[in-house]
Amino acid sequence: MDRQKFIVLESWRGICAVIVALYHLSAAGHFYNFPVVRNGEMGVIFFFVLSGFVMMHAYGRKISGWSDAAPFFLRRFGRIYPLHLFTLLLLVGSESAKFILVTLADLSSGSKPFSDAWSIPSLFGNLLLIQGLGFFPRYSWNIPSWTISAEFWVYAVFFVALVLGGVRYRRIALGLAMLAAAMVALNCAMGFPLRRIEGAGAMECIYGFFLGTLAYQFFLARREHPGQGAWLEIVATGLILLMFMMDFTYQPLVAPAIFAWAITIFARSAGPVSGILATKPFVMVGTVSFSIYLIHFPILTVMNDVLRVAQAKLHIPIFGAVPGVRELLITIGGPWAMDALAIVYVALLLFLSRLTYSWIEVPFRDYFNRIADGWAARRGKALAV
Repeated sequence: MDRQKFIVLESWRGICAVIVALYHLSAAGHFYNFPVVRNGEMGVIFFFVLSGFVMMHAYGRKISGWSDAAPFFLRRFGRIYPLHLFTLLLLVGSESAKFILVTLADLSSGSKPFSDAWSIPSLFGNLLLIQGLGFFPRYSWNIPSWTISAEFWVYAVFFVALVLGGVRYRRIALGLAMLAAAMVALNCAMGFPLRRIEGAGAMECIYGFFLGTLAYQFFLARREHPGQGAWLEIVATGLILLMFMMDFTYQPLVAPAIFAWAITIFARSAGPVSGILATKPFVMVGTVSFSIYLIHFPILTVMNDVLRVAQAKLHIPIFGAVPGVRELLITIGGPWAMDALAIVYVALLLFLSRLTYSWIEVPFRDYFNRIADGWAARRGKALAV
């Protein structure tokens, strides 16, 4: 099955990445109050489900034994770690600059350098990709990267499930992994003692990811019966938006299931919504979605630090309290000025994401893929002998 078939799903991933980026922008404009943006963490849940779907497509029939482990994990490492390391180094540089400015120029952005979420111990946790597994009391450094931490280790669960389940029982193995995670995710959603990290973290990742793997198998079973693509896509779009606009107790369980069904619909690319999402602007955003997701928070971190320094030194009221919002928001110039800031921010983010995609994502991905291909080829020759 051609990867081209899933371009529409990549466009959805790009849309979700932009929503998450706007969700983290603390600017008191009209964009900030959009229900879809205020519930932007649903974009992360969508990522988990889509990742399981795509991984099952890419590896479901290729992993046959433990000897496939090295090429598999090398490919996944090359896909996520280089950009993660790059953004982490950006934030280390930002904290270092903050330390120098505080020490030499008595300029402060409101928080001590290398403290709280930017502490040295949590830095090592980020380097080891364990920051999203509950070992630390809070998410740290490039905050959104907790999701790739959780997902990288979920890849291990995925690999083991495929190997142990074999061709005959892998659906059962994947389903059991999903149900086990769902039980813990529900426990976390209800606020019971098992809760370790914000939003049930790794358990939500396991649940959504394996739901995505089962959705792919459902998609394969129904691919010869496309149904009424037009109205199904409209219904699927409406349900996706509804999940982004609602907030209820069982949402961590319900939303992934709805996203999984919607993904099977858009994987067919058979309706008018797919026609729109397959156009060049949406495809471009989908292509650089991983960069959008990982670099937006370092951009915001530096921007907020600079604005806080400006507020303290120039005595300009840049941040202010907004009714119903716990954190201080950027309010200077009023809501329309903040909308303009949001537009400039997204435009800059898209531009920089294109650069990091071309200069970091693609070269390192291809480099690690070549190594993995070499390992797989040598293993193939050994088996042939």
